[in-house]
Amino acid sequence: MIEREGVKKGSVQNGPNICSKKLSICFSVVLILSSLVSSVSSHSFMLWVKGQDGVGSTSFGVELEKRGALVQNSGIIIDREISSGRVGKCGRRFGGDGLKPELIDVKKELELAEANGVPTAFPDGSVSMSFFVFNNDGAGPYTCDSSSDEDNLDFKPMTIKRQIEGTRGFNVFANQFVYPLVPVFNNDLKELTELSTRLLLITIDRNTTCGAGTTKDICIVRCRNPVGFGSCAAVRFNP
Repeated sequence: MIEREGVKKGSVQNGPNICSKKLSICFSVVLILSSLVSSVSSHSFMLWVKGQDGVGSTSFGVELEKRGALVQNSGIIIDREISSGRVGKCGRRFGGDGLKPELIDVKKELELAEANGVPTAFPDGSVSMSFFVFNNDGAGPYTCDSSSDEDNLDFKPMTIKRQIEGTRGFNVFANQFVYPLVPVFNNDLKELTELSTRLLLITIDRNTTCGAGTTKDICIVRCRNPVGFGSCAAVRFNP
């Protein structure tokens, strides 16, 4: 069994009432806390990936088998966190409510994906992704890139054929989708058969040679919105 390495939660310690000492300090703390709350109150993640062979998979770090842990699977991929070395290029999982926060270990997640089935892209490189968008900050537009290996993770831009609605990551109607939130596709993968999740259709460049995994024909795909919510996943492509 492959274990996941979690991120340790910080502890909150009791301290003096700084508001009674300096109003300016209190106001600054309120601003900081408000910023932190807004940064984690929005959620979205890649719920399901489906290719031409009918094989589907979740994205890296997603554990759908745990009850009540849907929103908590939200992925966070922010460039400044990657540049600082805090996280890898596939970011981290938000966690909460019994699902611990987690740094995404690409090699470990790829091994899990291969054990459970990796979807294969169509000959033109297209693959569909069903995104769970929890609220208005988890909306589109999304950008996607892919890496041909799991070591260097040299991500290259991908083409978006069908975009998720939104402006700068916001969509005021994003929390009004029909429940239950399950990935549903029709035969031609162009439309959802019901408003359950949002469909993102992307294309790997046909000149890409995927070389990740034990079969050496897998690419690591990464998709995220302007706010930094998104996920990585494994896709097999051998044109």
